[in-house]
Amino acid sequence: MKPWTLTLRRLFAAGLLVVLPLAVTWLVLVTLTGFGDRLLLGVLPQAWLPESLPSGLGVVTLLLGLLLVGGLVLTPPGRGLLGFLERLIRRIPLVQNIYFSVKQLLVSLSALSSEKYQRVVLVEYPRRGLHAIGFVTGVGSGEVQALTDARVLSVFLPTTPNPTSGFLLFVPEQDLIPLEMSVEDGIKLVISGGFVTPPWSKETPSAGCLPDSGRGRSG
Repeated sequence: MKPWTLTLRRLFAAGLLVVLPLAVTWLVLVTLTGFGDRLLLGVLPQAWLPESLPSGLGVVTLLLGLLLVGGLVLTPPGRGLLGFLERLIRRIPLVQNIYFSVKQLLVSLSALSSEKYQRVVLVEYPRRGLHAIGFVTGVGSGEVQALTDARVLSVFLPTTPNPTSGFLLFVPEQDLIPLEMSVEDGIKLVISGGFVTPPWSKETPSAGCLPDSGRGRSG
Protein backbone atom coordinates (compact mmCIF):
# COMPACT_ATOMS: atom_id res chain seq x y z
CA MET A 1 0.00 0.00 0.00
CA LYS A 2 1.29 3.44 -0.94
CA PRO A 3 2.44 5.87 1.79
CA TRP A 4 -0.12 8.53 0.85
CA THR A 5 -2.90 5.94 1.16
CA LEU A 6 -1.76 5.03 4.67
CA THR A 7 -1.65 8.73 5.56
CA LEU A 8 -5.22 9.24 4.33
CA ARG A 9 -6.41 6.23 6.31
CA ARG A 10 -4.77 7.52 9.49
CA LEU A 11 -6.27 10.99 8.98
CA PHE A 12 -9.70 9.49 8.34
CA ALA A 13 -9.49 7.29 11.45
CA ALA A 14 -8.33 10.24 13.61
CA GLY A 15 -11.16 12.44 12.31
CA LEU A 16 -13.70 9.68 12.86
CA LEU A 17 -12.60 9.20 16.47
CA VAL A 18 -13.24 12.91 17.08
CA VAL A 19 -16.43 13.48 15.08
CA LEU A 20 -18.30 10.24 15.84
CA PRO A 21 -18.48 10.67 19.66
CA LEU A 22 -19.58 14.29 19.19
CA ALA A 23 -22.24 13.28 16.67
CA VAL A 24 -23.59 10.50 18.88
CA THR A 25 -23.67 12.82 21.90
CA TRP A 26 -25.55 15.48 19.92
CA LEU A 27 -28.00 12.88 18.57
CA VAL A 28 -28.72 11.51 22.03
CA LEU A 29 -29.30 14.99 23.48
CA VAL A 30 -31.62 15.97 20.62
CA THR A 31 -33.54 12.70 20.92
CA LEU A 32 -33.94 13.06 24.68
CA THR A 33 -35.04 16.67 24.34
CA GLY A 34 -37.67 15.81 21.73
CA PHE A 35 -38.89 12.77 23.65
CA GLY A 36 -39.13 14.70 26.91
CA ASP A 37 -41.05 17.55 25.28
CA ARG A 38 -43.51 15.15 23.62
CA LEU A 39 -43.98 13.32 26.90
CA LEU A 40 -44.71 16.55 28.72
CA LEU A 41 -47.21 17.63 26.06
CA GLY A 42 -49.00 14.31 26.36
CA VAL A 43 -49.21 14.28 30.16
CA LEU A 44 -50.12 17.86 31.10
CA PRO A 45 -53.58 19.27 30.30
CA GLN A 46 -53.65 21.71 27.42
CA ALA A 47 -54.79 24.52 29.71
CA TRP A 48 -51.63 24.20 31.80
CA LEU A 49 -49.26 24.48 28.87
CA PRO A 50 -47.81 27.84 27.77
CA GLU A 51 -48.09 28.97 24.19
CA SER A 52 -44.44 28.03 23.55
CA LEU A 53 -42.87 25.24 25.58
CA PRO A 54 -39.33 26.15 26.73
CA SER A 55 -36.75 23.97 25.01
CA GLY A 56 -35.31 21.35 27.33
CA LEU A 57 -38.16 21.47 29.84
CA GLY A 58 -39.14 17.97 28.82
CA VAL A 59 -35.64 16.70 29.62
CA VAL A 60 -35.88 18.11 33.13
CA THR A 61 -39.25 16.41 33.52
CA LEU A 62 -37.79 13.14 32.21
CA LEU A 63 -34.88 13.31 34.66
CA LEU A 64 -37.24 14.00 37.55
CA GLY A 65 -39.33 11.01 36.45
CA LEU A 66 -36.26 8.77 36.44
CA LEU A 67 -35.35 9.94 39.94
CA LEU A 68 -38.90 9.20 41.08
CA VAL A 69 -38.82 5.70 39.59
CA GLY A 70 -35.38 5.08 41.11
CA GLY A 71 -36.62 6.08 44.53
CA LEU A 72 -39.68 3.88 44.12
CA VAL A 73 -37.79 0.68 43.24
CA LEU A 74 -35.55 1.12 46.30
CA THR A 75 -38.57 0.63 48.57
CA PRO A 76 -40.02 -2.84 49.39
CA PRO A 77 -43.32 -2.13 47.58
CA GLY A 78 -41.41 -0.84 44.56
CA ARG A 79 -39.20 -3.92 44.43
CA GLY A 80 -42.27 -6.12 44.69
CA LEU A 81 -43.94 -4.27 41.82
CA LEU A 82 -40.79 -4.54 39.71
CA GLY A 83 -40.57 -8.26 40.39
CA PHE A 84 -44.20 -8.70 39.35
CA LEU A 85 -43.63 -6.77 36.10
CA GLU A 86 -40.52 -8.81 35.29
CA ARG A 87 -42.40 -12.06 35.84
CA LEU A 88 -44.97 -10.86 33.33
CA ILE A 89 -42.26 -9.87 30.87
CA ARG A 90 -40.73 -13.36 31.10
CA ARG A 91 -43.96 -14.74 29.63
CA ILE A 92 -43.58 -12.70 26.42
CA PRO A 93 -40.94 -14.37 24.19
CA LEU A 94 -39.58 -11.46 22.14
CA VAL A 95 -40.08 -8.78 24.78
CA GLN A 96 -38.25 -10.77 27.45
CA ASN A 97 -35.19 -11.14 25.21
CA ILE A 98 -34.97 -7.40 24.57
CA TYR A 99 -35.72 -6.34 28.15
CA PHE A 100 -33.34 -8.67 29.96
CA SER A 101 -30.56 -8.18 27.38
CA VAL A 102 -30.68 -4.42 27.86
CA LYS A 103 -30.90 -4.81 31.63
CA GLN A 104 -27.92 -7.15 31.73
CA LEU A 105 -25.90 -4.75 29.60
CA LEU A 106 -26.67 -1.83 31.91
CA VAL A 107 -25.87 -3.88 35.01
CA SER A 108 -22.58 -4.99 33.46
CA LEU A 109 -21.65 -1.45 32.46
CA SER A 110 -22.42 -0.15 35.95
CA ALA A 111 -20.06 -2.80 37.30
CA LEU A 112 -17.27 -1.18 35.29
CA SER A 113 -17.34 1.97 37.40
CA SER A 114 -14.04 2.99 38.95
CA GLU A 115 -15.50 2.32 42.40
CA LYS A 116 -15.45 -1.42 41.68
CA TYR A 117 -11.80 -1.54 40.66
CA GLN A 118 -8.89 -0.41 42.80
CA ARG A 119 -6.12 0.03 40.20
CA VAL A 120 -4.85 -1.07 36.80
CA VAL A 121 -2.09 -3.64 36.47
CA LEU A 122 -0.28 -5.67 33.83
CA VAL A 123 -0.69 -9.42 34.13
CA GLU A 124 1.60 -11.89 32.41
CA TYR A 125 -1.07 -13.78 30.47
CA PRO A 126 -1.70 -16.13 28.69
CA ARG A 127 1.98 -17.12 28.74
CA ARG A 128 5.35 -15.73 29.77
CA GLY A 129 6.37 -12.76 27.66
CA LEU A 130 2.80 -11.64 26.91
CA HIS A 131 0.92 -9.14 29.06
CA ALA A 132 -2.73 -8.21 29.47
CA ILE A 133 -4.53 -5.34 31.18
CA GLY A 134 -6.12 -6.32 34.49
CA PHE A 135 -8.06 -4.56 37.25
CA VAL A 136 -7.38 -5.30 40.90
CA THR A 137 -10.67 -5.97 42.68
CA GLY A 138 -9.43 -7.01 46.11
CA VAL A 139 -7.03 -8.97 48.25
CA GLY A 140 -7.15 -12.75 48.40
CA SER A 141 -8.70 -14.12 51.57
CA GLY A 142 -10.21 -17.24 53.04
CA GLU A 143 -9.47 -20.58 51.45
CA VAL A 144 -7.85 -19.03 48.36
CA GLN A 145 -5.21 -17.20 50.39
CA ALA A 146 -4.73 -20.08 52.82
CA LEU A 147 -3.81 -22.50 50.02
CA THR A 148 -1.30 -20.17 48.33
CA ASP A 149 2.21 -19.41 49.50
CA ALA A 150 2.40 -15.73 48.52
CA ARG A 151 -0.03 -12.89 49.12
CA VAL A 152 -2.44 -12.93 46.19
CA LEU A 153 -4.70 -10.26 44.72
CA SER A 154 -7.94 -10.89 42.87
CA VAL A 155 -7.59 -9.48 39.35
CA PHE A 156 -10.35 -9.17 36.76
CA LEU A 157 -9.02 -9.71 33.24
CA PRO A 158 -11.56 -8.20 30.78
CA THR A 159 -12.02 -9.17 27.16
CA THR A 160 -11.89 -6.80 24.18
CA PRO A 161 -14.02 -5.06 22.97
CA ASN A 162 -16.62 -6.25 25.52
CA PRO A 163 -15.11 -5.63 28.99
CA THR A 164 -18.23 -6.92 30.75
CA SER A 165 -16.92 -10.47 30.34
CA GLY A 166 -13.52 -11.82 31.28
CA PHE A 167 -11.61 -13.96 33.73
CA LEU A 168 -11.01 -13.85 37.46
CA LEU A 169 -7.38 -14.54 38.34
CA PHE A 170 -5.70 -14.83 41.72
CA VAL A 171 -2.19 -13.55 41.12
CA PRO A 172 0.74 -13.22 43.56
CA GLU A 173 1.18 -9.52 44.22
CA GLN A 174 4.87 -9.57 43.27
CA ASP A 175 3.98 -10.90 39.81
CA LEU A 176 1.84 -7.87 38.95
CA ILE A 177 3.17 -4.76 37.22
CA PRO A 178 1.30 -1.67 38.53
CA LEU A 179 0.31 1.01 36.02
CA GLU A 180 -0.13 4.73 36.68
CA MET A 181 -3.18 5.14 34.42
CA SER A 182 -6.58 5.59 36.02
CA VAL A 183 -9.21 2.86 35.99
CA GLU A 184 -11.27 4.89 33.52
CA ASP A 185 -8.31 5.15 31.13
CA GLY A 186 -7.70 1.43 31.51
CA ILE A 187 -11.29 0.66 30.54
CA LYS A 188 -11.00 2.93 27.49
CA LEU A 189 -7.81 1.14 26.47
CA VAL A 190 -9.52 -2.25 26.68
CA ILE A 191 -12.72 -1.23 24.88
CA SER A 192 -10.82 0.45 22.03
CA GLY A 193 -8.58 -2.54 21.51
CA GLY A 194 -5.51 -0.39 22.12
CA PHE A 195 -6.46 2.44 19.76
CA VAL A 196 -7.13 4.90 22.61
CA THR A 197 -3.92 5.08 24.62
CA PRO A 198 -4.02 7.24 27.75
CA PRO A 199 -1.44 10.06 27.89
CA TRP A 200 1.71 9.42 29.89
CA SER A 201 4.11 12.16 30.86
CA LYS A 202 7.14 9.93 31.33
CA GLU A 203 9.23 8.57 28.50
CA THR A 204 8.77 4.94 27.54
CA PRO A 205 11.45 2.91 29.32
CA SER A 206 13.91 0.92 27.31
CA ALA A 207 13.75 -2.84 27.23
CA GLY A 208 16.41 -3.08 29.93
CA CYS A 209 14.37 -0.88 32.29
CA LEU A 210 11.16 -2.89 32.13
CA PRO A 211 10.11 -4.61 35.34
CA ASP A 212 11.29 -8.19 35.64
CA SER A 213 8.28 -10.26 34.63
CA GLY A 214 9.82 -13.31 36.20
CA ARG A 215 10.26 -11.81 39.65
CA GLY A 216 8.79 -13.73 42.52
CA ARG A 217 9.20 -17.08 40.77
CA SER A 218 11.37 -19.77 42.13
CA GLY A 219 13.40 -22.19 40.11
